[in-house]
Amino acid sequence: MDTYSIALYVHLLALLAAIAAASLMHFAEARRFAATTRLEVLPWLGLAKSVSRVFPLSLLVLFASGAYLVHKIWTWDTGWVQAGIVGVVVLFASGIVIGKRSAAFAKALVASPDGPLSPELRAKNHDRIVSALSWMNTGIALGVVFVMVYKHALAFSLVAMAIGAGAGIVVSLVVDRSPAAESAPALSPE
Repeated sequence: MDTYSIALYVHLLALLAAIAAASLMHFAEARRFAATTRLEVLPWLGLAKSVSRVFPLSLLVLFASGAYLVHKIWTWDTGWVQAGIVGVVVLFASGIVIGKRSAAFAKALVASPDGPLSPELRAKNHDRIVSALSWMNTGIALGVVFVMVYKHALAFSLVAMAIGAGAGIVVSLVVDRSPAAESAPALSPE
């Protein structure tokens, strides 16, 4: 087995890890948004915090293995390679925003008394920016996968990723407004 195949396998494993983590994050986010009390929110916030640790590691492994793949066969001035790097940077930056906003909510939640969430905490719990960024990241990731498969020039690749990002934001708006999201029970992950 050659090193290129091993690097490609590691690259795909990192992608699968990120997909699995994103699925769990979207599920935890939906349950958290449906929660109405502090005790209902806490386990879902904890799950999201635990799963969120996968993303920076996945991005680093994706970048490192991708860099090796580029070094072996491609060049850094190839459009789809540059677009992939832009995607990784945007995913990392939006992850930081999501993490900071979620940490601020967690701090306010821990300081609050047990019982129903106050109107202020309900608003912070259902953070539309976190939701939009989370789904945007999923769209960007799907756009990057598209770009890696079709290997187009930079402009086309960036447009494909922007379409993915836009589709993710639209999904967040649909999910945030769905009657199921407003009335779903906040079951505990335990």
